[in-house]
Parts: sequence; structure tokens; C-alpha cells
Amino acid sequence: MTQIQTVSDRIQTRKLSFLRNRVMYTKYIPIILINGKHAYVADESTPSGLMECDTREEARNKAREYRDHAKARIAVKEE
Repeated sequence: MTQIQTVSDRIQTRKLSFLRNRVMYTKYIPIILINGKHAYVADESTPSGLMECDTREEARNKAREYRDHAKARIAVKEE
């Protein structure tokens, strides 16, 4: 596991389409920037292994939540 050194304030979402059982699903995936690289938010309960949101606003809120959680982990380690 890579050590988290910096977490950017920027967040992103990406619209991805998945084909499951011959049905096309379009979902929004939250992305945060860690150590200058894009990091997709993982979710083991979904078939893709990524957090899948139905709306872009929901994905943005989840990205903010995980970004803040990552920043809090850094703050605790620095103390």
C-alpha cells in the first residue's frame, strides 16, 4: 500500500458505462487526487469494485467525503 503524502482539494467524477447481463448501465464514479494521481473510490459491494453513483452530484458528494477522510488521516499522522 502506498503512503499517502498529499491529498489535493480537487475532486472529479467520471461517467462510465457497464454492460451487465446484456443491459447497459451508466454510473458516475467519484475520483480524488492523492499524491498527484487520480484515485477511484473503491466499493467491494458493487460488481465493478468501484463506488457507483446514480447522479453526478451524488458522486461529487462522495468524492468530497472521501477526500476529507484522507486529509484527516494525514493530519492524525502528522500530530
